[in-house]
Amino acid sequence: MIRLVQEEDYEAVRRVAELTWEHTYKNLIPARTREAFIDAAYSKKMFDVKRGESIFLAAVTESVLIGYINVLQQEEAELAALYVLPEYQRAGWGQKLFDAGMEYISAEKKTVTVYVEEGNTRAEAFYEKQGFRETERFTEMFMATPLKTIKMERGLPR
Repeated sequence: MIRLVQEEDYEAVRRVAELTWEHTYKNLIPARTREAFIDAAYSKKMFDVKRGESIFLAAVTESVLIGYINVLQQEEAELAALYVLPEYQRAGWGQKLFDAGMEYISAEKKTVTVYVEEGNTRAEAFYEKQGFRETERFTEMFMATPLKTIKMERGLPR
C-alpha cells in the first residue's frame, strides 16, 4: 500500500534512509559524509518540514514501512528522494512509489528533476525507464565531499 507519511513513521523512515544510503552509496560517498547527511536530513525537525511542505509518501507492506518518496514543489518539481529497503527492491515498490508521487505533483508543474550520483547506475537506469533524460553533469560539494552529480529531467504529461 502507498500512503501519506504519518507522524508515527519517523523512526521507520529514518531506518529506511540509513539502510538504503549504506547499501546504495557505500562505494560512492564516504561513511562520515553519509552519516552526517542522515543526521541532518533525517532529524525529527526535517522530517516534520518534509511532511508539511512536500509530497511525502510511504510504501507499507504487512504493516512495515519499506520505502518512501519525497517530491519538492518549488518553481518546478524535484524528486528529492526515492528509497526502498534492499530486500524489497526489484519487486515493483519503487515503481509504485514513483507513480503515486507523480500523481500528487501540482498540475501547473511542467517538468520534474532528479539528481543522481555518478556511479549509481541502478538509479540512473530506473529514471531513464521513467522517461528522464540527462541534462547536465557537474561536481558539487556535498557536506565537504566533492561528488559527481547527474541532473535528469522529464516533462510531466498534462
